[in-house]
Amino acid sequence: MSTESNRSASPAPTAVMKITTPAPPSSSCPYMDAKGGSSILVSDPSVCATTAAASCEVSRMTCEVLRSFSADVTGFINITAVGNMANYKNSYLALTNAATLDLGQFQVPEAVEYLNIENITALDLSQLPTPLPPTVTTLRIVNCNLKAIPSSFSWPSNLNRVGLDSNQLDAIPPNLPAGIQLLAFRHNYLSDFKSLPPGLGGINAINNSIQALTSLDLRDLTYLELGRNPLTTVAFVQLSKSRLTYFGLSNMMVVVSNITLDTSSFQALRNLPRFHLVNGKPYGYRVSNTTVTVNRTACQLLHGTVKYPWAHGNAGDFPVCVVPNNVYHGLPWSGTSLLWVGCIMVGTVLVVLAWMGQKSSQRRRRRRGYFPLHHPNPQPPVVLSKLRPFQLASADVIKTSKYPVIVAHNNEYHMDIWSGTFHGTKVSIKSIKMAAESPDSTDAQITAFIDQVTLLATLRHAHLVAFIGVSWAQNAVADFELVVEFMDTGDLRAFLATHSPATYLWPEKCDVVRGILHGLAYLHTIPHVHGHLKSKNVLLDSKKGTKLAVLGVKPVDFAASAMWFQWAAPERLAGQPVDTAADVYSFGVILWELCTHMLPYADKMNRKRPSPQSIMTQIIAGTLKPSFHAAPPFPSWVQDMATKCLAFDPAQRPTAAELVQTLNSHI
Repeated sequence: MSTESNRSASPAPTAVMKITTPAPPSSSCPYMDAKGGSSILVSDPSVCATTAAASCEVSRMTCEVLRSFSADVTGFINITAVGNMANYKNSYLALTNAATLDLGQFQVPEAVEYLNIENITALDLSQLPTPLPPTVTTLRIVNCNLKAIPSSFSWPSNLNRVGLDSNQLDAIPPNLPAGIQLLAFRHNYLSDFKSLPPGLGGINAINNSIQALTSLDLRDLTYLELGRNPLTTVAFVQLSKSRLTYFGLSNMMVVVSNITLDTSSFQALRNLPRFHLVNGKPYGYRVSNTTVTVNRTACQLLHGTVKYPWAHGNAGDFPVCVVPNNVYHGLPWSGTSLLWVGCIMVGTVLVVLAWMGQKSSQRRRRRRGYFPLHHPNPQPPVVLSKLRPFQLASADVIKTSKYPVIVAHNNEYHMDIWSGTFHGTKVSIKSIKMAAESPDSTDAQITAFIDQVTLLATLRHAHLVAFIGVSWAQNAVADFELVVEFMDTGDLRAFLATHSPATYLWPEKCDVVRGILHGLAYLHTIPHVHGHLKSKNVLLDSKKGTKLAVLGVKPVDFAASAMWFQWAAPERLAGQPVDTAADVYSFGVILWELCTHMLPYADKMNRKRPSPQSIMTQIIAGTLKPSFHAAPPFPSWVQDMATKCLAFDPAQRPTAAELVQTLNSHI
């Protein structure tokens, strides 16, 4: 998780990067009509060839080359327009973090299988001059303020994954192609499941506006996530006992007053085990912090029986009105069962009235994917008193960015990172929200958070991002804001993605390596396991150099580490206890990134190659780790150091202190 803005034009930590000699201006640049800004990203041999670059950012008026990108660069940040990408040969293409992105001249090459457009303030899909090619199988358009998908937009015919999270969509697009494996629709305003594409394999609709799901055939689904919705009724929704592998109904905004299923669909729930992960993939039922009731009289009128899908009394279990299959198929589905509606009307009206009172304030925050947890038993003063020495007045902590720079979450917390000021000084603000499943788990998380903040306050090192203080709201004690030092060049992952190995040289990289190792060696002498070490948590500054971001949340468990598996040690992914050796493994992956500028395992994650789950299985087994065989030239001692860090056996990895000594012997 980066703490700062990914501003690709920022200088390197210790030296300004040299830009390749620009191409001579052209009097007839084909990109003069681009509207997004003064420049445009292209992979056009006719304008990029003079710099021997695969892609380049050029002036749209003159075609003068402003920035060049090597063939292995797959992520482009703060690009305001994109044009002819015919010479782009990678299977993954990411366009992220820009105020606007003009698509009017965007030609998507057939090499692209995964297209990611994310964190764009203004995006108009109707600008696309031609349909996306059928080779695109994964499409993410996330946090782009979309209110609707234009009817003219043509979906790639072979899509198997679609991500539309964190927009302002209130309906599923009506023309999605059949056979999509997973539709991610989190943090929108969806009110129903109309227009589900045929053969849909799974849908994640966390944090929408769904109040009722009735008379739906969802027997194709293997994955169904309905958490954080104002959902009161799930009636006669058909599920498949042979296909359904995951069901989620956690942290509901209101009481669910009616779940009515036929016998077969109830059996689909009953077949599910408790929630668990298999190679990072969720299985089972996940129902927590949710109240479900049943109207037994109404159930009896439908010849139904109240049953519990799992062991009655266990956490997550709830009552279901189970109706015989022959009764279900005899009901008048062309209209509405007035008898059933009448029986549940009183309860529903009360619930809806309660919900409407909360809707306005919740809607404002749903856009960012979080509802504040107002703890029923506020933390006693003696607990929060441990934070008083570090408390900042909320009025002094001012967010200056319109949107979060970074949004990250796992099963335990949700974090938005903002640019801001504290007493006039630029800072980064980490808004941390506990994603608790119960008041007890919230207590445990708050206690762990307080312990982490207390530790952060004691850390003082030139290569650690400085902790300034913490603030919190009195009426939402599971919400905290950490204020930390601002780093003006952003994170290492973004820097590598926007600079080629030909322009970012090893003298500068060695300064980054030195900063990482000195910060890590300091933490390990405390001793403290960083637990989140990856290139996005290595921050760069034009004057202060390289620093590690220490997150203020406890080192993550297996479930969360699976979300950043590329940097996680095999023992961590296997769910085993870890120590400082796990950080050393993560450092080895970062060394590989410095050599290649590539995202770890990105070349293996497309439709022709293994899935992330398959890759994690190989990492855990010790049969896969970052390989140097196709890397560009770099010092041999760097490869030797990385190879030792990536040893499968933690005991065979060097310590951070030993790595500092090795580095000093070579520079």
